[in-house]
Amino acid sequence: MMEGVVLPKKSFRFTDDEFYDFCIQNDSLKFERDKDGNILIMPNTGGITGKLNLKISMYLGIWNEEYQLGEAFDSSTAFRLDSSAVRTPDAAWISNERWNQLLPSEQKKFPPICPDFIIELMSESDVLIEAKKKMQDEWIANGCRLGWLINPET
Repeated sequence: MMEGVVLPKKSFRFTDDEFYDFCIQNDSLKFERDKDGNILIMPNTGGITGKLNLKISMYLGIWNEEYQLGEAFDSSTAFRLDSSAVRTPDAAWISNERWNQLLPSEQKKFPPICPDFIIELMSESDVLIEAKKKMQDEWIANGCRLGWLINPET
């Protein structure tokens, strides 16, 4: 997947709080952190991808409101995974049972939990083999129970 710009690795790693503060201080940009501690600057989406992202979030939100089995999240929500990666799926859902086990302070920042369900929508800059690798190595390997990788082209 085209990850955008990778900041050069330093001799240190951000702690979770330092990375959160870094993201807040640079809120005009979107960042992720991979399991190796590399900071990734994520590209903005184009119009078609943005439109599809909204529909995905809307449908997940409607389903969640109807059944109220958990919490739904949009593409701006970053989750800290067990691997120490901080990733932002295009849409995510976590059961009430698991979400309510988090402290309010954990829910406020980058929740230290892998969603039960995530959706990744491929954009023009994504490469299928890299997108599949991210689904397996980041989401499934960290406990995601169901992940949808959607390629609008196919």
